Amino acid sequence: MALERFGLRCITSTARLPRHEPSSSEQHDEAQQRRMGRLMSYKPSYKSGDWLAICDVCGFKYKASELKDRWDGLKVCEADWEMRHVADFIKAPKGEQPLPWTRPAPTNQFKDITYADTGNTSIPTGTNNGTL
Repeated sequence: MALERFGLRCITSTARLPRHEPSSSEQHDEAQQRRMGRLMSYKPSYKSGDWLAICDVCGFKYKASELKDRWDGLKVCEADWEMRHVADFIKAPKGEQPLPWTRPAPTNQFKDITYADTGNTSIPTGTNNGTL
């Protein structure tokens, strides 16, 4: 073999290597490349019980198992999925609250007095010595 010529050996093992899980930034980069047409929107492979579906936001084809439900009811890909904003859960205070107990209005205890009209509208003259 060519490797043996350089003093290298190929070692095979039955142990499986850990699967590389892409980070969120890698997934975002991949989604951007899909939008720009550099990558196919789905990997052509057969998976029993899976079908092709279209992302409701970007319109690319994905396997149905790759789409997620978003808070507004859309089926979207990983790049278009967003969490619902926290401000949507703030509740406004309720309107006027009823009083725990009430009483009827009391009756009027004061008497109505009518003043007699004397017809004299002039201002009295005098000094401020307590007399007019």
